Amino acid sequence: MKKKKKAKPNFVFPPGATAAEAALALDKIAGGFIAEKSRRPTEEAGPVSQLDVPENATAYYERGLEYIKRGDYRNAIEDFTRSLDMNPKSAVTYYNRAAAYLSAGDYDRAIADCTKSIKIDPNLACGYNNRGLAYAAKKNFSRAITDLNEALRIDPNLVAAYNGRASAYMEMKDYDRAISDYGRMIELDPGNAVWYWSRGGAYSYKGGFDLAVADYTEAIRLG
Repeated sequence: MKKKKKAKPNFVFPPGATAAEAALALDKIAGGFIAEKSRRPTEEAGPVSQLDVPENATAYYERGLEYIKRGDYRNAIEDFTRSLDMNPKSAVTYYNRAAAYLSAGDYDRAIADCTKSIKIDPNLACGYNNRGLAYAAKKNFSRAITDLNEALRIDPNLVAAYNGRASAYMEMKDYDRAISDYGRMIELDPGNAVWYWSRGGAYSYKGGFDLAVADYTEAIRLG
């Protein structure tokens, strides 16, 4: 028996790939996991030369971001935890530790950290976005959509939240709403072939094959 290849992360779900997994994979493409690089957990951000100073909360935070980029979530979580030990009121550090937990598949801890980040900063759209993705990964799609709606209320241009919500709608077989969200993503990011590809999948599930072909053709053109 041949070993099955890992499903390509798109939202026309081959066997073994769920909409929640697609949301997580595509959200990485959209850049929704990591908070703005310019935001640091302390007002006085130290220079790069301070990155080896153990007592510097910002140093641990910055190194944690580097570990996330490498996919080393265990070390990222450890560094964000050290940073939070020194600066427990940093919403952005909780948010990024949640991103590491989310990427590592520890959805309950991701939800807990996102909740802490939101409590500190109720206007942190990324906190609601990541908590919504964690709920989607746990197949709690109604809670996911509630959080993603709030993320979009705070930041109506957050493409990652539209992507996560569209994937949740797909799991719920609400293809019209999914198509609407993918359309908004295309308006915000018209050069991204992934969004056309994803909307084409929604049209296909709905039976709109001509529209699906048109979107797949545009995705191919954009490469």
